[in-house]
Amino acid sequence: MSIDLSEKVLDRIVAELNENQRLAVTAPANGRLQIIAGPGTGKTKVLTSRVAFLLLKEEIPPHQIVVTTFTKKAANELTERLESLLGDTTIDVSKILVGTFHSICYRVLMMYGKKLGIERYNIADDRDADHILKEMLAGLSDLELDTLDSLPDEETVIFRPNSGSESKKSSGYDTKKIKRQISKLKSSGVKHDTYERSASHNKALSLFYRKYQHKLQENNLLDFDDCLLYCYLLVTSFPVLNFVQHVLVDEFQDTNEIQLQLMYEFARGHPTDPSKRDNVTIVGDPDQSIYAFRDAQAINFEKMEKHYLKRYQEPCRIISLTENYRSTSDILDISEKIMRQQQKRVVKSLKSQTKRSFKPVYYNLTSAEEEAKWVCYQIEHIMALPNTPFMYSDIAVLIRAAYQTRAIENELVRRRIPYFMIRGRAFWERKEVVAILDYLRVVAHDNDRIAYLRTLNFPKRGFGDKTIQAVERALELETLAGRDSVYSALTAMVQGENNELKLSTKMKQTLSSYLQFIHKAREMLSNLDAEITNGTLDSEKRSSKLAELFELIYVHSGLKQEFSKDENQELNIKEVEKQFCEFVPRDEELPLYHGGSESEQTQDDRNYLARFIHSVGLYETDDDKKENEKKESFHGRVALSTIHGSKGLEWPIVFVPGLSEGLLPARFAIANGGPEAIDEERRCFYVALTRAKTLLYMSSYTSFGSGMWNIVDTVSRFIDKMKGTTYVSDFQDAFKSWDTLTQLYSHIRKTPPSKDMFPFDNFFRLYKERLTPFIKGETFAINEQSFKSAPNSLVYGGMGFSSAAQELGKKRRAVGLSSSSKRRPPIIRQANGTNAISGLNNLTSNVDSTLTNSGFSLNSNKAPKYVSQVAPRPAIASGAKNNKAPAYIPSRQRPGSLHSKSSNRAPR
Repeated sequence: MSIDLSEKVLDRIVAELNENQRLAVTAPANGRLQIIAGPGTGKTKVLTSRVAFLLLKEEIPPHQIVVTTFTKKAANELTERLESLLGDTTIDVSKILVGTFHSICYRVLMMYGKKLGIERYNIADDRDADHILKEMLAGLSDLELDTLDSLPDEETVIFRPNSGSESKKSSGYDTKKIKRQISKLKSSGVKHDTYERSASHNKALSLFYRKYQHKLQENNLLDFDDCLLYCYLLVTSFPVLNFVQHVLVDEFQDTNEIQLQLMYEFARGHPTDPSKRDNVTIVGDPDQSIYAFRDAQAINFEKMEKHYLKRYQEPCRIISLTENYRSTSDILDISEKIMRQQQKRVVKSLKSQTKRSFKPVYYNLTSAEEEAKWVCYQIEHIMALPNTPFMYSDIAVLIRAAYQTRAIENELVRRRIPYFMIRGRAFWERKEVVAILDYLRVVAHDNDRIAYLRTLNFPKRGFGDKTIQAVERALELETLAGRDSVYSALTAMVQGENNELKLSTKMKQTLSSYLQFIHKAREMLSNLDAEITNGTLDSEKRSSKLAELFELIYVHSGLKQEFSKDENQELNIKEVEKQFCEFVPRDEELPLYHGGSESEQTQDDRNYLARFIHSVGLYETDDDKKENEKKESFHGRVALSTIHGSKGLEWPIVFVPGLSEGLLPARFAIANGGPEAIDEERRCFYVALTRAKTLLYMSSYTSFGSGMWNIVDTVSRFIDKMKGTTYVSDFQDAFKSWDTLTQLYSHIRKTPPSKDMFPFDNFFRLYKERLTPFIKGETFAINEQSFKSAPNSLVYGGMGFSSAAQELGKKRRAVGLSSSSKRRPPIIRQANGTNAISGLNNLTSNVDSTLTNSGFSLNSNKAPKYVSQVAPRPAIASGAKNNKAPAYIPSRQRPGSLHSKSSNRAPR
């Protein structure tokens, strides 16, 4: 590539950056750089441009650059942006070692794992790990159980279930709690034998950890934490990555201890050239570190500084990005004000690049139900604005814990506001998706025991529970005996060659049919692999043949008959097929390291199916994108999400309800977490606030529930002192005058309405006046038409504003006139000489007409069957069927779980 072309491309890239972004991107490759990128400051743009600079200006070959991202989506986005930026050059972006820490580590282990004795290991997903743990607990010997029983309570109580839900097979221990404690050790880089030798080890945990690892090893499996742990052991023992010249880490605030150590090792560099060692760029924001429950450490910024200061006697270079392109100045001001409550924090002064700003709204209610009504009230007024400046899809409601959506979902359903859940249930965890993946696994692998066990009797083939358990025990013995594969062990059962298990003739026939189908699918896969390897298929033919293979597996497995009756399940299966047919395996070979030989490397001989399955398991996959993007109408749907699920996303309008002590901050953090836990809760709040681009609504509720477990009686410490300050308003300031409303339209680049066509005075007056009756349960239409036909005034009663019919009844009773009286009512003169009763009658008539035309009747707290002006009937994604409010399901996570003994970590 010519120098002129390289400089021309680089000049184009740099020209689009602001001053601090330019400094960060063009910093010398040789050194340690921390880019502190606050929300909305162009982090992804800077990271991509930084990689382009290293390739163009510093002339680092692509295969000598490592980039770690937090998700598969981020890795793909980075690659796509680089391809676009460098399209005029000859640089092969695909050679960059980019991906999540887990995917990169597995790639290294796949190539050099035999140095540690873990050649050709597969990945155990979360379901596999749970299966292994249950088997481990069920297989504890009497001696081991006696040993556990003899331990002091403080060593075993953390592993006991909170209720009797755990089966006897788990020996009275909670697999999730065991898994969590083992994961914490692995995230700190501690192997099971190292832990056993530590003086202060927990004897119960030591036993569980050792036996769990042995079970994984027996099945040739690594869990997700093992990918990092064993890669760390590999790169600290062998210089297999000493060809790497520069390491970049995205979302650095979300790294844990072992990922920090892996970064150091990845960047260890060339054995003889000091200029190619310890060259690191990290991008992140300590204020957005909210994954402590995954062992992420905000302190890693400080640890990195100290590590390299000790090694080089010079500090890391730190460049802060301060120009915010997302949020208005009012949103940034309150976000920074909240964060300044935290001790020992570097003050951040983000500058909004928007011209206009609107004060955030904050309101305190008296119950979760009232708060939900308040949220809907605000949403409906936003949607009632003329010319539709916003769509439902521009709005998000962000909550701290998933159970908080219950009241909000109920009210959204009641008010016919369409919505969907972000990451409510991951696409790859759905029953039908899990089932088809298990069948893909048994076709891809001879020895995937867990997948075989899950597919043997799903869909049901007539195997009873006892038969399945006997097969499971027999397969476990075969595994221990070192038989070549599960497939061959099952074949031996069909042929009557297994001395441990005798099957009936019918069972043998059923099992034989199952194995024949797998054999047929494998033959097709083998032929397909050969054609793909030889390059005899163009993309269209390859896709067609992959679809054939998928259909064979789907039909002959029995899954098509099982799921075809449910349209959603069928569509989800089709989505897996689409991804399977579009999947293009990447070349995951690594360059030979300096001083290495090809004999040290293991050749990648995985078939197409195995590569596809690993790509699904190793990356943090997105939810069903189609489900999330599906439109109920032209206006889309409101997004509901936990704050953790919203990270990295943004919306023009954001609601943050539940700002009460015990909710945010969460009760477990208040009770047991200490200052750091409270700081993390504050960072959660900060992340939620900074998802908003234009309008921000915050709310809390304080009430005493019917039981001690649901008392929420104090406003959150994070927001308590903000009420009454210049930072927040009780009502939306963008609605307070015609000028501010037109400024809102101008800010979002929409055409303002004509003042003659929209009754703005009515709109703002009723917006304020009708809030109290609405949250107290009165029902009325909120749409553009309702403001045009609204009365000039509403009468205020002692308990708030009430409907005209109710007020008329009060007036009649006040003058001694019943509804059945035939006496002519006395004429009551008002100060202006008008007839009060006549005025009330007109008022009643006007309101009756308005509400009837809108589909509502007076004094009804029930939603109408259909209200075209409010919103079309939605298909709720949360499980609320037939437009009824979703049932309160205890297993979903009860509100009381925050206050129970089991609650010792943040809800995910």
